[in-house]
Amino acid sequence: MKEFTIKVNSYLSADISGYYNCDYVGYQKSGNPDFINHLKNMPMKSSELDLVKDFIDMQYVGITKDTCQIDETKIVGKDIIPVDDIYTEGVFVAEDCIQTLLDLGAKSVILYVIAKTRD
Repeated sequence: MKEFTIKVNSYLSADISGYYNCDYVGYQKSGNPDFINHLKNMPMKSSELDLVKDFIDMQYVGITKDTCQIDETKIVGKDIIPVDDIYTEGVFVAEDCIQTLLDLGAKSVILYVIAKTRD
């Protein structure tokens, strides 16, 4: 497992540790975890595709709070490990989710992803 740091940015108020298993180097390139692409690109209903597209198009600071129902009682004072498939610096979805968890009273948040795009 490899470690990286998600730096403070407009979505995140503190540096956060993240961990990943392998580099995401590009679809069908040697050593790339292509199983992620296969899982992500399984046939979806058009309404599901529209939801994903709309989410990406409307990303903004606070979108997690506005679009997710999170039970604060399960967050306050807890160490939280969100799990995702791929982390890409500059996309900010993970950062917004992490900040939401911190704002809701998480004791700590550490991100785990299967793969991370190279810097």
